[in-house]
Amino acid sequence: MPEEVSNAYPVQVVSIYATHRRFSGRTASALLGGLDESADERVDDFRKVFSDQVPNLINARRMRRQDIRFKAPDGTYEEFREILSAKLEIYALPFPADQVVAALIVNLDSPDLNTDPSLTAALLKLCADADVRIEDVDLAPYIDGLALEVHAVPAIERKSGPPVSEHQTEVTGLPLERHQLVLIGDLRGVDPPHEDVVRRLIYRVSPPYRPEFTKLRQPDGLNQATSTFGAVSPAISFLYGHSDDVEQSVFLTTVQAVGTASRFQQIWQEAYRQVSRFQTDNQEKEAGKQERKDLEILADEMGNLELDLAFSVETAADLGLRIPSSQIDSFHEDLYEVMQIRTRANTVSQMFIRLGGSIRSELTAIESRESQKEEVRRLRSAVAFGALSFLVAPVGFVIGFFGINSSQIHPGTSMWNWHYYHWAYTAAIVLALVPLLVFAFLYGADSVRKWPILALRARERGRRS
Repeated sequence: MPEEVSNAYPVQVVSIYATHRRFSGRTASALLGGLDESADERVDDFRKVFSDQVPNLINARRMRRQDIRFKAPDGTYEEFREILSAKLEIYALPFPADQVVAALIVNLDSPDLNTDPSLTAALLKLCADADVRIEDVDLAPYIDGLALEVHAVPAIERKSGPPVSEHQTEVTGLPLERHQLVLIGDLRGVDPPHEDVVRRLIYRVSPPYRPEFTKLRQPDGLNQATSTFGAVSPAISFLYGHSDDVEQSVFLTTVQAVGTASRFQQIWQEAYRQVSRFQTDNQEKEAGKQERKDLEILADEMGNLELDLAFSVETAADLGLRIPSSQIDSFHEDLYEVMQIRTRANTVSQMFIRLGGSIRSELTAIESRESQKEEVRRLRSAVAFGALSFLVAPVGFVIGFFGINSSQIHPGTSMWNWHYYHWAYTAAIVLALVPLLVFAFLYGADSVRKWPILALRARERGRRS
């Protein structure tokens, strides 16, 4: 653990973790959360007005310094004497994402970062790797326990089908989606951290380094004055000199971004699982045998996931417009860009479009085969009706003729006397030929046109055999 040195100013290290859970119940409005519970009242007013559009606190746990320990190089867990306070908060993103996100907020009495940044650097690494224990419980199960207290459910409830991977039966630990904030409010007259120090904390690279790989993205809204600074990277953001409401807005935006990134990953994994399941269980190996019912579940699931992607991921970019500070808009835009949320969401959206086109192509082929089968069925029905008419019409005529009591029927003459009853049998034969003539008229011309093609196909099959 870092040695105790003379301290200069307080530093907040905020580690925001995605989880494998979702929460769709009511939030505990009595809970006060965020970076500073005595923060500007504008933040509380903002949360009340936009409570259904920003992350909401659903559970929290404040801890003493001796309750939180960090992994030492020898594998044991020790406390940081420089920690002033710590708390763990559980947030739920608004509907329809409902993603649960955890935030570990640690307040340090830090030395001048220009002199000794090792304390903050060590804490950032340990929290990023989740090498933390709270009340002798590892961070991941401790977060899961707080989420279970408010009845948060697994993010993906699989009713059937294989797991995401062959060896994965249940999801444990924390997802990879996470982001950290280093916040310094009051420098107490000490010089601000140099850019090299900021780079070392953000990228964990000590000089000399290649500038093209350590370029800081500095949002315009956070760097308007000489006494303020803000830098954003995919894993860590660094701010100093900003007011409480700006820091709270940065915090909420980061919670939203981490939850959105996690929800995106879940949508992508579920889409991959559904496609893999279709290819394994329902996709026919030979062309021309796929049925409409085989595509029903896949099309339905893909439609649900595409809708979830649109509302849970793509529209989350609008959150930056809800923050009551013009300074936060640029941070929101840069954070989503460096985390590649929009780019990845657009890629998956294109995948859904192509998959939808593939499903439509399959349905078109199925409809074509179904129409051909229907045509064959109608043709068979017509043939059967014609055959029935061929038999029923003349037989009915003959039976009806000989069953009447008229002068044309002589009791002493056999009904099989062709010479005497030839005109009656001729009429019966004409009635029998009528359906044949009608069938030949309707289907004969088409059969004549198709005959050369059918003959060619028959010869090709003969040569193959």
